[in-house]
Amino acid sequence: QRQMCIRDSPIYEETIIVPNNKKDVFLCMYDVNYTDGSYKTKVLNSKNEEIFTTYTSVEALANYDSSNNTWYEENALKVQKDGKYGLINIDGNEILSCMYDKVDTIKGIKNSILIQKDGLYGVVNATGNIIIEPQYSDIQGLTDEYTNGYIVKNSENSYGVIGVNKEQILDCKYSDIKQVYGNNMYIVKENGKWKIINSDGTINTEISYDDVTSINNDNLIVKNNNKFGIIGTDKTEKTKVEYQELNYIFSDHYVAKKDGKFGVINSNNEIMIPLEYT
Repeated sequence: QRQMCIRDSPIYEETIIVPNNKKDVFLCMYDVNYTDGSYKTKVLNSKNEEIFTTYTSVEALANYDSSNNTWYEENALKVQKDGKYGLINIDGNEILSCMYDKVDTIKGIKNSILIQKDGLYGVVNATGNIIIEPQYSDIQGLTDEYTNGYIVKNSENSYGVIGVNKEQILDCKYSDIKQVYGNNMYIVKENGKWKIINSDGTINTEISYDDVTSINNDNLIVKNNNKFGIIGTDKTEKTKVEYQELNYIFSDHYVAKKDGKFGVINSNNEIMIPLEYT
């Protein structure tokens, strides 16, 4: 929100962010240089008193979802001191020391904050607890739910999965891992082929489709030639790959689009709601 704010003097334009509407904390960004992108920050309370003044800058941790809806981490703020970054909580207590070269959100995932040190990345949560030490060349969310864990890439460009409880779910030995997860199953690329596996290796099925977009119970939504269908984890074809769109919603129900019209089917290709809606 852009507002004209009066301090002692003069009048100047500021951007005000309220990361937590239950807390008396207002983050102000001012003196913005639109040429080089630089700006100044300060934090005020409702009495117009400046708080958290021991830091060079204090910023909200902004994030957004696939629909570009923006939100902020409510209980963690990014701070800078002596050229390094860390975290404080919304009450101003330091929860992560200012010793990192970069602190930012993992886009689309709550409670997941990316840290960088000496060119390597790690992850902390919104309380400053280190989930992954900064020792990977890249980290991304497995899905948009932080509880499902993170895909990590090591210096040899091999991928693995680390869980939110810090456990190594999949060793870093795969050439790629899709951001698709469900029913304890993962989609990995090994020896040039995509496979379905789980963490104990009991499922190891090669995939002969262009893509897998979703895992739901023991079913997968697959894609071939820009058409979608449903198969089982045993590669049994549950529906023909003939739909223009196919998205899982709940239980055994999928929103399907065919011939420009929408309806609902189940994994046995039975029509639950006729495909006749726009």
